[in-house]
Amino acid sequence: MQERSLFDNPVGRGPSNEKIRFDEVASRPAYEKAAVLKGNTVQHQLVMALDKHPMICEELETLTGRSHQSVSAALNALLKKGLAEKSGMVESTSTGCTANIWILSLKGKGEADRWNGLRF
Repeated sequence: MQERSLFDNPVGRGPSNEKIRFDEVASRPAYEKAAVLKGNTVQHQLVMALDKHPMICEELETLTGRSHQSVSAALNALLKKGLAEKSGMVESTSTGCTANIWILSLKGKGEADRWNGLRF
């Protein structure tokens, strides 16, 4: 029988059916900060950008350096989550097409304020 080394054992929370337990006072702030960082970074970038001022998708693509597909998908996810919405106004893109101007909803503004309050 081969001897097992320390590195053969998985490190972490134990059996996969065991729930994570943590000290509320010490671990909750660290957990919340990590949740922001581990969350969808494209959505996070868009919320923080829209917190500054309303923009069309093309402007968000330029600002974040992300592809149209990534930004468009993230905006639709934010729309479904109730964090962003279409303002009802349009603006011309660089190609002359019209595009919706996106804004944060009240819920999205609250989320941006919460993220701005976290210190990393």
